Amino acid sequence: MDDHASQKIEQASMADATQALALQCQTQGHLWYAFFDQAALTLTQRKVISAAVLLFDQKGFFNTSVADLVAVSGVSSGSIYHGFKDKQAIAECLMQTLLTQIEKSLQTVVVAHDTGWARYQHLVAWMMQTTQTYPAVMRFVLHARHQEFLPGQPPVCAQQPFKTLRRVLSEAQDSGEIAQRPLMQAAALAYGPVFRWMQFYLDGLVDSKALSDWTDLIHQAWWLLQTPPLGES
Repeated sequence: MDDHASQKIEQASMADATQALALQCQTQGHLWYAFFDQAALTLTQRKVISAAVLLFDQKGFFNTSVADLVAVSGVSSGSIYHGFKDKQAIAECLMQTLLTQIEKSLQTVVVAHDTGWARYQHLVAWMMQTTQTYPAVMRFVLHARHQEFLPGQPPVCAQQPFKTLRRVLSEAQDSGEIAQRPLMQAAALAYGPVFRWMQFYLDGLVDSKALSDWTDLIHQAWWLLQTPPLGES
């Protein structure tokens, strides 16, 4: 098969993916853009960035066209360009809105609980539930190579939501709930297994029932966090 034929097959596959997403959104009603309900955006903008996260997840940023965004969002190209300068602006708005929405959700959990263990437990519960309800959102946050199309953005792990996750551990260290160790090591122990379990679900390696069975995972992680590093008593 020559390169031209391969390219035509790939283009057809991409078109099929767009059509499938458009149909999925039509059958879900409001639910497909519900993640951004609380965002300070117009309804049109919320639909566009919701379509963008689905398309970027399925096709990648560079393979997504404005025509794809029109098909999936149901918003005209004129309205898209009225709300956003270009596709780059859509990606920037999407990323910033995602981070803001996630941070608000994390802060709601943090302020509702007093101990490090309770905060950790409920933060993980939120992450697992969001992974199941909005898999495209979590795949985009965890898997997308953002700096390829958002070169001015810091790495995701340097963004505020991940700082909040680490701050929960730092405060647990200060209160004596868990052992003192470098914060990034603590974060790797606490959240590394959690993110891996989420990735197993997103990759189709475990089902939704298995995804929900994370209690042992976090108990083991917390026990490790309470254990002093090797060489320390």
